[in-house]
Amino acid sequence: MKLRNAIITATLSVLLISALPALAQRVETTTQWIARRGTLAIAYPDGDETSVALIGTSLNPRVRGKADVKRSSGRTRVKLHISNLEHPQSLGSYYTTYVVWAVAPEGQADNLGELPVTSGGEREVEVTTPYQTFGLIFTAEPYGMVKLPSPAIVAENVLRERTKGGITSSEIQYRGDAGSLYVAADFPPDYNTPLSVLGARRSVEIARRAGPLPLANP
Repeated sequence: MKLRNAIITATLSVLLISALPALAQRVETTTQWIARRGTLAIAYPDGDETSVALIGTSLNPRVRGKADVKRSSGRTRVKLHISNLEHPQSLGSYYTTYVVWAVAPEGQADNLGELPVTSGGEREVEVTTPYQTFGLIFTAEPYGMVKLPSPAIVAENVLRERTKGGITSSEIQYRGDAGSLYVAADFPPDYNTPLSVLGARRSVEIARRAGPLPLANP
């Protein structure tokens, strides 16, 4: 019986996770509650390597880390080290993961990927972006393939005293999800189900709350 239940759970998980891209696009298309937020954008010179600090927001002020950044051949490589991240459900039962974003000066926030879940709160991941000037932010999300940052911003980049090179920074505005489709959702806390499965379930529920897709104009 346990084996059968495990097989059923695994099968459902695969089906739900495979549907995430379409569900994420559906929510972005149908949601009407877009928030404007601000963050710090940093310009990185070509061919040089430097690092910036990552600090927690009021949601989790204990978060600390750094980003080692190198710009070359039209891409920017970012190696992230971050610590003291709590279980995402500690911020709300609807959150199942953390996502790192690159925010361009034009206001576009690109989902660079999820931060791996670890038992000790220490996370490390390497990502790339085509942007040369951008802000780094970290958000708690209901699932990993979201298209806009949630209101649960847990950390942002700042300049360090030892940041080197021709670094300049500026305040920028970007589009974020107001969280209206899930912040008030009555999801029970669940620390036993795998977070990937919870994320798939959250995406289905959020798509359901978003309602049917709007009909195209004839």
